[in-house]
Amino acid sequence: VATTDLTAVWSGIALRPWAPCQLGASRNSAGDITLSWIRRARLYGDALDGEPPLSEEQELYRVEVRGPDGALIRTLSPTSPAADYSAADQAADFGGLAPNWVRVTVAQGSAIFGFGAPSDPLML
Repeated sequence: VATTDLTAVWSGIALRPWAPCQLGASRNSAGDITLSWIRRARLYGDALDGEPPLSEEQELYRVEVRGPDGALIRTLSPTSPAADYSAADQAADFGGLAPNWVRVTVAQGSAIFGFGAPSDPLML
């Protein structure tokens, strides 16, 4: 009987938070953009009775705003599934000349793993 030795390193990928979904954005009359999303749960998240359980010690997200060239423009760190990108911050980031679009992604944080997979990008 032939055998093969195998060496593997456990990476803990099962502990990685899932990517948030259903990103949305709305702009008010002052030009502020409110971003929202739905968190996903890696534990006990099968119920369809509303918002999934947190599955983490605390709720923490990383919102990344990137310009047309892909460069990171701003990072927000909200503690709920929503974030405001103010008109003042937009003016500071783009010098008053907003690009045709910016790309926003959201990742959920975990005390055990760090930040998980980012969401699909939302183009603003």
